Amino acid sequence: MSGLLRLYEDWIARLLILASFIVIGAGGLGAATTVGLIGLLLLPLIGFSALRASRSAVEPIIYGLAAVVWASISLVWSPYDRPDQIIKFFVLTPAYGLAVYAMARLDAGRAQDRLAWFSVCAGLLAVYLLFEVVSGAFLSAQFKLAFEPVKNPDEVAILADRILGRGTFAYLLVAGPVVLALWVFGGRLAKVVSALIAVAGVAASVSFGVSANALALMGGVVAATIAWRFPRATLQFGFSVAGAAIIAAPLIMGGLLSLIPPGFVDMLPLSWAMRIEIWQFAMERIAEAPITGHGLDASRVLGEPDVLRGVAFDRLPLHAHNAGLTIWLETGAVGAILFGGMLIAVGQTLSRRMLLPVQGAAIAYACTTFFVTVQVGSGVWQEWLHAALAFALIVPALIRRETGADIA
Repeated sequence: MSGLLRLYEDWIARLLILASFIVIGAGGLGAATTVGLIGLLLLPLIGFSALRASRSAVEPIIYGLAAVVWASISLVWSPYDRPDQIIKFFVLTPAYGLAVYAMARLDAGRAQDRLAWFSVCAGLLAVYLLFEVVSGAFLSAQFKLAFEPVKNPDEVAILADRILGRGTFAYLLVAGPVVLALWVFGGRLAKVVSALIAVAGVAASVSFGVSANALALMGGVVAATIAWRFPRATLQFGFSVAGAAIIAAPLIMGGLLSLIPPGFVDMLPLSWAMRIEIWQFAMERIAEAPITGHGLDASRVLGEPDVLRGVAFDRLPLHAHNAGLTIWLETGAVGAILFGGMLIAVGQTLSRRMLLPVQGAAIAYACTTFFVTVQVGSGVWQEWLHAALAFALIVPALIRRETGADIA
């Protein structure tokens, strides 16, 4: 590679890493663009190399391609007729994979440079989030007041929390791998930065009214702890469990819902009571088309208005708030088997790789945090979530056996 192309690659990566952290602080949605651009802008440099490297992951790629082809075909019988998600499947998802691969192929020196950018940016974002936690989302509220036609203080507070709650999830995804890399390979300053990043993650996860963030963080920490001791076995087992959870989603959820005692839902916070209503409604819709599903993105239009505790809500608000139920509802048993099979194949592929304990822990943390979130809160197709996961997975891809101290 010529010096000019090398310079291009270095600064594209650095600037888009910085941009990705900025948009995470602004709510995370912009990560769909910034992370995708890493892959797309570096495609001319890494395309042929990535194609050759894909031969080592043939099985998950075949399952994944079959799954998205089937999901795309299901749009034919879906009541939702816009092809947005198909475009995202075939453009954005590969771009996110290329972003990870672009970093994985770097030599040790350039990989350490990227880790330094991740570390400094994560530290700065941690300071911002801690300020928002302590101040009650002051900066986000002021932004809403300045740039949006919302003046009611209660509405402003809700919107500010929504931005920060969403951004916190993306932050949690990348913060865990960065903390691990800094703590293992860094010097004294790096360990201080890692502690700051971790404290900000914990504080933000219990703030801004998104309880799913705290659950996701706890799940990620548990997975990382186990994977540190048994990296390859943990990843194979974890992805197999995730795949089985998708394939058996109606059976699992049906069993769990049947165990809820009378009156228990009335004791739950309103958001969780609504989730249970959403899951029950999704189960009813799945039973109507269990083999082929209702079609891609059907969840967007199949909802029904309802009222719970005097609050109006939709019994299917864009998605089923559970990855497995959404996949079953829209793509049926066929899609669930293909997507679940893809996850199982990913676990088997990773189990054959020689991973450092810190790499295994970082991958387990990021993937578990993501999976917990899409199981209880966010939509499984949301592209900014996929981008945030890919951004987090860049960190273990940058770790080398030669990585030394003073990353940050």
